[in-house]
Amino acid sequence: MSTKPGYHRAVVAFGSNLGDRVAHIENAIASMRAAGLQICKLSRLYETKPMYYDKQDSFLNGVAVIDTLLPPLELLGVLQRIEDEQGRIRNIDKGPRTLDLDIILYGREQIDHERLKVPHPLMLEREFVLRPLSDVLYATHRFPVHKSSGHDALAPITSVKGALEELRDPDDTMRDVVVLSPKHPFISSNDPHQSTLIMSILNITPDSFSDGGKLSPSDVDNIVATAKSHIASGATILDIGGQSTRPNATMLSVEQELRRVVPALRAMRTIPEVARGDIAISLDTFYSDVARACIAEGLVDIVNDISAGQLDPKMLATVAELRKTIVLMHMRGTPQTMAGMTDYGRKGVVQKVASELTHRIDAALEAGIPPWRIILDPGIGFAKNEQQNLTLLRAGTDGITGQFPSYLSGYPWLVGTSRKGFIGKITEVANAGERVWGTAACATAAIAGGARILRVHDVEEMSKGAKMADALYRARKDKNKDNKKKGEDHVIGEEDNNQDDKKEVAANVIDKEHDMITPTAASQLDRLSEEKLLASLKRQLRKQERQIKRLEEKHLDGRKRQNRDSDGQEDHTSHHDSELSATELPVKRRYQRAKPSSRAARKKSIERKRDNQKHEGHATLRLKDERMETQALEQMERPGIQPRLERDGTSSQAVSDKNKRIEDGEGEIIRDQQAHPKQDDPVQISDLAPPPQR
Repeated sequence: MSTKPGYHRAVVAFGSNLGDRVAHIENAIASMRAAGLQICKLSRLYETKPMYYDKQDSFLNGVAVIDTLLPPLELLGVLQRIEDEQGRIRNIDKGPRTLDLDIILYGREQIDHERLKVPHPLMLEREFVLRPLSDVLYATHRFPVHKSSGHDALAPITSVKGALEELRDPDDTMRDVVVLSPKHPFISSNDPHQSTLIMSILNITPDSFSDGGKLSPSDVDNIVATAKSHIASGATILDIGGQSTRPNATMLSVEQELRRVVPALRAMRTIPEVARGDIAISLDTFYSDVARACIAEGLVDIVNDISAGQLDPKMLATVAELRKTIVLMHMRGTPQTMAGMTDYGRKGVVQKVASELTHRIDAALEAGIPPWRIILDPGIGFAKNEQQNLTLLRAGTDGITGQFPSYLSGYPWLVGTSRKGFIGKITEVANAGERVWGTAACATAAIAGGARILRVHDVEEMSKGAKMADALYRARKDKNKDNKKKGEDHVIGEEDNNQDDKKEVAANVIDKEHDMITPTAASQLDRLSEEKLLASLKRQLRKQERQIKRLEEKHLDGRKRQNRDSDGQEDHTSHHDSELSATELPVKRRYQRAKPSSRAARKKSIERKRDNQKHEGHATLRLKDERMETQALEQMERPGIQPRLERDGTSSQAVSDKNKRIEDGEGEIIRDQQAHPKQDDPVQISDLAPPPQR
């Protein structure tokens, strides 16, 4: 995402802790657009505890990357005007405020003006700035920052990642949030203490696969009674649908769907819990006109679109314009064609679902829906067969997020398995209304895998099961949080080793001027990280296999040599005593005449001794003159020649020319000054070296 000619790219931090915090922030973003500031990317929204002045409510914080034609001071003036429009009162320094807008970066410029200092002097100590900044900038984006003490000086250049690692007091309470309704508590993707939310299914249809015909738009009292029962049983979201999306269902028109859902929605708004904002209302539709009509009347908080905006191109823009939350569910085709679109290829269903959902997130963000108004759904039962449904549940939504963590993290997941056909097939329960136990098992697996919302028919049973699953799995994840932090430094080190390769691969999709990461780049970086990790593990495995093979071969050679030496030693001792040194022979045998041996046996013995000496690490060989030995071997079988024994037991057979000089491997010159004895001359004792003194 490159900057247009003449434009400057800046990063503006926003925050609020008074009144309707989400409304103040979204109003500010709308005002920035109206002022000609182009919003390039928004971070997630984070709820954080206050800094500097503790006696105030928690803040909502985030950052926006913008392109502007305005110079820094004029941009500051526009932002301050927007603050004033939202009721900003500057009476307490760093105190409560309806809206706070700060320029923290302006390209790569360093600004030191009495009204404006950029980069922001205090950003290094503010996690509520750095954490959102890491959502929109490349992790290694480097910038100079003012020291918090002495604003006139600049600290060394740092990176977003480096600044986060050097935080002195990280905020453990900081969490990303997603909005359900103006008064409903936020839902977070990373808060282990937050209970799983139950979304109850209220189908105003005659042909739904499970509860079709139970609720009719003409019987409003029954709809209200059912909704109250679900709320009492633990539902916090009511999902109303007027069109069946079961396989091969007949599609209704916009008018037909409106005639079904509007009376039901109006009736539900009379329920006290709904009127107070304790319960959020969701509309199950893929028609933008249905969504617009219901939202305009103030009946709906959430749009639950099974196609994630694919069946109606206007849906995403409509939701963005009306500032509502949307559920982006994974599906292929339509309810009429999805059953034949279950081929996910070599990569498999988990990675393909993750990949295809990233494209729908891209479309939603581009349409103007902020990250804090997006919920994801893997679409169990939609364009998936039985095994694919089970694979997704085994992987869990955490496993799906793990395919592209830098892009899918921060979004809560909704999972709906209630009474679906694959459960009936596995449990052999034909009646959909009786698939409670199978649904409970799937719901537990979904919570264990990271789901934050369960969409169910049997509210009371699933609500109790969710409480038990939360006690088992939410508490366990919270307990393991410290263990993950202990390994954080090691993980960061591994990531550092791959940063250069990641940056090179993603060069074509990363804004080189501003290091702003694009959605496509995020996906590529995640894939690259996995591929490099796998390649590294394979290389290490091959290296270890080679080392093991060499050690085995070395060990086997040593055993063979040891066996060969022991066998040869026994045979040589009994038949060739002449090859033993004088010190190794008994005294009475030292002066015995050496028995002649064959040339091959003698040569083999010499080579075996040489190998043994090398194996034991001797620096020099016991044989002083290998060349002399070789010549002696060549003459051993000639008539009239008998070997003599030297002190070390080796042959000292002289060459024919007694004055010939022979130079050994160490440069030593040896003369043979003795004449060769004749064959029938006995070996004299004087010809042998005397025994050592005892």
